Amino acid sequence: MNLIKSIVSAGVLVAGLQANIHAQQIYVANYYGNVNAGEYNMNGTPINSSLITGHYGWTGLAISGSDIFMACGNGTVAEYNLNGSLLNANFITGLGINPIGLAVSGTSLYVADQSSGTVGLYTTSGQVLNPSLISGLNQPAGLALSGNSLYIGSWGGTAVNNYSTLGAPIQTPVLSLASPWGVAVSGNLLFVSSYNNGTISEYTTSGQLLNASLVSGLGEPQGIAVYGNDLYVTDSLNNRVGEYDLNGDVVDANLITGLNDPTDVVIVIPEPSTLLLGVTGAALFCLRRFGKQSS
Repeated sequence: MNLIKSIVSAGVLVAGLQANIHAQQIYVANYYGNVNAGEYNMNGTPINSSLITGHYGWTGLAISGSDIFMACGNGTVAEYNLNGSLLNANFITGLGINPIGLAVSGTSLYVADQSSGTVGLYTTSGQVLNPSLISGLNQPAGLALSGNSLYIGSWGGTAVNNYSTLGAPIQTPVLSLASPWGVAVSGNLLFVSSYNNGTISEYTTSGQLLNASLVSGLGEPQGIAVYGNDLYVTDSLNNRVGEYDLNGDVVDANLITGLNDPTDVVIVIPEPSTLLLGVTGAALFCLRRFGKQSS
């Protein structure tokens, strides 16, 4: 049941709704080490910092319903339960070295394959729809979905591109920036991490620069997530996830620490167990995921 994602805006329930809602959670992927993904409370305290273990080279992370999808440096995407148990280690195979970004919309799963310069389209049940839906990209990395638009960072080059979810170019490029990796959309705002510059830049979704250094001083930032009025950023060299507000002010630069080259971060709102009253209004809540190359 996905109703909750249509009735939450900026973390506040729309008036007239009462629901039994569990707390939001943060999921973080690590590239190095034996701990591949951890689960945390919104204040950074661990729920299970070793949620998924036993592998190496995880880059992208996406969550849909009760499934966690993780891109791996061996050219696969694996599927796990939210409790960390493995469902299918070879959910998607045949990708190049270090597939990075993952994004989910409904039953559609988009995978950025940096080696082949493509973004492929699959279903959340593993069916291959078009492994080269979008091609000719320069080491595509983070993916961000906004309506029927797919924003793609290309960390090997300078472009952030915008394609339709059917693969047609909309604006290519939307903007140019050194080594753009993670991308996140909130309303008409586009946030981009520059892997080489150590910054998060803010643009409009049409590419107008608003702030080239909204957040600076980061170490090879990769994944970005937007939730409410805050940005969550994987500060990879410093092995942490930091929290910043949309003005770029520090909320907690050490929100989650003790990581091992964190590559991606996702904010998840669990499904409600009970809906008691009708909804008097609705607002779309958008989630973000990013990924990494050899991130």
